[in-house]
Amino acid sequence: MNRTREALLHPATAIAVLALVIASGGTGYAVAQVTGKDVKNSSLTGKDIKDGSLSASDGDASLKGPAGPQGPAGPPGAPATSTFTLVQHDISASQGTKEGTADCPPGSKVVSGSFIVSPNVAVHVLRSYPVDQDSWLVRVYDPVAQSFSLTIQAICVS
Repeated sequence: MNRTREALLHPATAIAVLALVIASGGTGYAVAQVTGKDVKNSSLTGKDIKDGSLSASDGDASLKGPAGPQGPAGPPGAPATSTFTLVQHDISASQGTKEGTADCPPGSKVVSGSFIVSPNVAVHVLRSYPVDQDSWLVRVYDPVAQSFSLTIQAICVS
């Protein structure tokens, strides 16, 4: 006898196949036998329904209860932002790493920032981010010996 035939006739294989037939047959029997017609009206409760298995369209709109009383008014919101200011700080630069900040006026907060390199030369941007609530930091690196101007911009709100 060859090995394939021996493996198929092995008692463990027969038991595994029998277990598979019993397991899938029992589930198929239950699914095929229980339908909506078999469920008695008003016999299901909330405990019988799986969470997330029903949508709003599955329910009856007449089962919706009356609206409750209106809740208390919430606290007033913060005052609207009234002023945006663009703050710029210029730095003359040449080869190497250059860093600077644009600082918002007192009482203002930085909401965004940017920078301009002039003339348009290739630099590596190492950092561009808010340092704290009122200033924007930019750090660039120039790998080539060239002169340029770095303008750091902060958009501030008060």
